[in-house]
Amino acid sequence: MIEELVYNPRVRQEITKLWPKATFEDASDMVHEGRFSVKIQDIEEDEFYEKAVKEGWSVVCLGFMLRIKDEEFKRKVEGWLGRPLVKVKEVKPVAPAKMHKCFECKDYGIHDTNGGYCKRTGLKPPKEMGCWS
Repeated sequence: MIEELVYNPRVRQEITKLWPKATFEDASDMVHEGRFSVKIQDIEEDEFYEKAVKEGWSVVCLGFMLRIKDEEFKRKVEGWLGRPLVKVKEVKPVAPAKMHKCFECKDYGIHDTNGGYCKRTGLKPPKEMGCWS
């Protein structure tokens, strides 16, 4: 049996096409909209992930992304693809002093550097609260 958390609602149709007996449960919250949990009884993880890799939607599966750091699992994925995985160039994070977090929507990077209005909510944080960084 496979139980997976998927972060793209469009993938649900593809999963239903491949495995009609799959059961779905909404797992959305305030931060992650469109997230759902899928359970499929008669299938193993490797079979599910192999199909996800070949169809191109493995990157929206939380369990897959957590397991990809494991060397043995990485070799399986390379076997399914028929080629080695491409290394992604690491991006340097923004300096913490310039990265602000909105007090309302809790997202980083949406305030200007002087603690101005949130671009998403339009709110300005109270003076005593300021920006979280």
